Amino acid sequence: FAMSLRELQWKLQEAKGFQAPKIALEQYNTSAELAANMMYLIDNEYNEIEDQCVADFGCGTGILAIAADLLGAG
Repeated sequence: FAMSLRELQWKLQEAKGFQAPKIALEQYNTSAELAANMMYLIDNEYNEIEDQCVADFGCGTGILAIAADLLGAG
């Protein structure tokens, strides 16, 4: 199943961001648009997401992990 960039971005927009990010903890929101574009490029240009083990080691909302899951990470 190939997900379009638009569909991925639409689904990621449903993810909750930080209500009150703490800059001292380096909590930054990654926009749905940025996450979708980055992960879609990695998947479609480099074939590095579908059926791969992907880890999101950031201290954010997990939006990159959500995108990886939507794109078929294993």
